[in-house]
Amino acid sequence: MERRESAASLVKRARTVYELARLRRGIVHAWPVPVAAWLAMRLGASEGHVMVLAVPLAVAAIALVWKGGAVGRGVAPGLAAGIAPLILPGLAMDCAEACSASCETWCSISCFAGGLVAGGVVGFRAARFGEGWWRFGIAAAAIAATTGAMGCLIGGAIGVVGMLAGFALGAVPLIALVPRKI
Repeated sequence: MERRESAASLVKRARTVYELARLRRGIVHAWPVPVAAWLAMRLGASEGHVMVLAVPLAVAAIALVWKGGAVGRGVAPGLAAGIAPLILPGLAMDCAEACSASCETWCSISCFAGGLVAGGVVGFRAARFGEGWWRFGIAAAAIAATTGAMGCLIGGAIGVVGMLAGFALGAVPLIALVPRKI
């Protein structure tokens, strides 16, 4: 009887160690989120707005990597794809101020362009993913859009909407046209 209890406790302890290792892996893979939040604030986004997006983004990244599978593999490409819409608005605002052009116009254009690049990256990666491509694509798109929104908040709601429109225009054709990996 005691042997059976010790085996059950051993299995329970092994499961706990396994889940903690997966959680630790999720935390390690979410390291770009605080860097992206800091970068968005340095480029001009308000601290409060960035934190409203960064905290759930970090939790989602950790949870998705912990869950694993196609959604877990979508986190890193999503964070990488979100870099373009994260930094382009801040850089465009600096350029617009330097050449005294309309800041709002440059910000909107850069949010759209960043979304287009991010959508293209996510769409191509999702199309080439293979089985489970749609789960990978949804996870990567959500992570990329949230990462990019931290930077596009400089342009307000119009900047975020422009980024999402660019994202859709970049992702949908690639998902539809790029040959699937079998």
